[in-house]
Amino acid sequence: MGYIYLDHASTTYVQLEFIDKITKDLKDQWANPSNLYKISEEPKKIIEESRSTIARLIGAKPEEIFFTSGASEGNAWACAQKEKVVCSPYEHHNLTTNEKAIVIDENWLDNVIMCLSEDSDNIFISKEHYSNYLCSWMMVNNETGEIFDIKKIAQKSHKAGMLFHSDMTQALGNVSINVKDLDVDIATFTGHKIHAPKGIGFIYFNSDRISKIQRLIFGGGQEWSFRAGTENVPYIEALRMAVYNAIVNKNSKQNYCLSLKKLMLEELNKLEVPYIINSPGNSVNNILNISIKDFSGEALMMELSDRNIYVGVGSACNSGLHEPSAVLTEMGVPEEYINGAIRFSFDFSTKKEDIISTAWNIANIIKQHNL
Repeated sequence: MGYIYLDHASTTYVQLEFIDKITKDLKDQWANPSNLYKISEEPKKIIEESRSTIARLIGAKPEEIFFTSGASEGNAWACAQKEKVVCSPYEHHNLTTNEKAIVIDENWLDNVIMCLSEDSDNIFISKEHYSNYLCSWMMVNNETGEIFDIKKIAQKSHKAGMLFHSDMTQALGNVSINVKDLDVDIATFTGHKIHAPKGIGFIYFNSDRISKIQRLIFGGGQEWSFRAGTENVPYIEALRMAVYNAIVNKNSKQNYCLSLKKLMLEELNKLEVPYIINSPGNSVNNILNISIKDFSGEALMMELSDRNIYVGVGSACNSGLHEPSAVLTEMGVPEEYINGAIRFSFDFSTKKEDIISTAWNIANIIKQHNL
């Protein structure tokens, strides 16, 4: 390829087999699936077969899966279900900056549960009040790769009378997902993190707990009249293929990425790069976040880019703000390290020589600046 790409948590290339399928569908399945005539039957069949496959793979029912343009739309749709959204400080910016959002921590949930369980004469706010709230907590953090115990947080949310939503964008294909076992009410996903095209994703609504879905996009009768807009049949089929591949290959991917993560740390240690690890022990193996002492992560990213090596600095959607990461700030990363954060995210396409070369270039850049 002529470059080294270590930013798969930001986006992934579209697999060639998906491109071939999209091209064929664009040629053959161009008819509007909502129409009643014969040439619309096959596009409609593709949509429903894709819905059923995706539902089965995440432990849902087909009627609980709705296709979207991606996780940003899905998260906005989740927020549309309630008057207020309490969310963790680790969420993506499309949640924390939502006008309904209130950023909380897990202690806040514990305090709510404690207050609601006291003698009713002492309760100033009732459980019915919190039924107007949605609690949102991601399953895997996009910056550090940390895996959260969302089943426990979902159960706390339910004790407080709240619905629970989880952004599972970074979890899909990296950790096991069964939405029923995890006790979530709403979950959002996107395709471009798992080699599908940008602009396609899906959302899960638990039909056992949500009797009436609040619409986000009004208009036609697509998606059982809950999400208007003519369906993108080629991308929906590519999404089905991508979700299947990601889930089937999850374990082998995580095992391979663990070897890459270990190699990166070994090489940085060998080259005496002054860094700390920001990714906790309970993290996915395909994401490694480190900080270089007294060095700008953004500057390092740009210098690596000049050498055709591409790494991340937190969330790509928030790059350029020149502010310390809210996630790393919440984690208590020391001041001399927090601005030096860079994120490596690996995939099957990442080679061991890519890791060795990247580590050498990082050490070389730091050495040049120290001179």
